[in-house]
Amino acid sequence: MVPELMLVSAGVLGLFLIAMWVWCVVTAFKSDGVVWGVVNIVFCGLGTLVWILAKCENEKQKGLFLGGFLATIVSSVVDLILKTR
Repeated sequence: MVPELMLVSAGVLGLFLIAMWVWCVVTAFKSDGVVWGVVNIVFCGLGTLVWILAKCENEKQKGLFLGGFLATIVSSVVDLILKTR
């Protein structure tokens, strides 16, 4: 791993997660009504994670969101490891 590329990967991952969040907010408004849409907006990532796990019926959307969520965790751990060396 090249430490200089961590900023690039974090940026790409960030853009992906923003797109996923917008998709989840729109889907929540369409399928589950105003309450879940507002919860997704107000509580941002946590509200979206709860909605994905509890209410979302689209398996592709679940997989992409949870994959991005896990990629964020892995990226953060790798970044921390590289900074401590």
